[in-house]
Amino acid sequence: MTVQWQGPALVFVLVFVIVAIGFGPAIYRDYKANRTLEHGVDASARVLAIHETGSLHNNQPEVRIQLEVKPTDRAAFNASVTTFISPVYLSRFQPGATVAVRYDPASPKSVALVPDESH
Repeated sequence: MTVQWQGPALVFVLVFVIVAIGFGPAIYRDYKANRTLEHGVDASARVLAIHETGSLHNNQPEVRIQLEVKPTDRAAFNASVTTFISPVYLSRFQPGATVAVRYDPASPKSVALVPDESH
């Protein structure tokens, strides 16, 4: 008895694995950022550095922003955020700029940029 669906099933599994490897980290990062935005504590942060990762999504570069987060109830700490930002808004994230963030008090390295509501 031969099973003829092995080829298509193998292709499906292979495609699923490739998609999971390619998009899984970005999906997980977005999930963590959304959770932090919903349940996190407000703070301000000073941009220490910004670097492009080399990835693009809809002509928006992915950047890694290194931050010094300054909570009101604890000592400042360093964290980084990796996100896609429109080139129009990159000037807002130059070193020395202050940005609004939210962080998870249970895991302070989990930081998300607060979206600008005016745009």
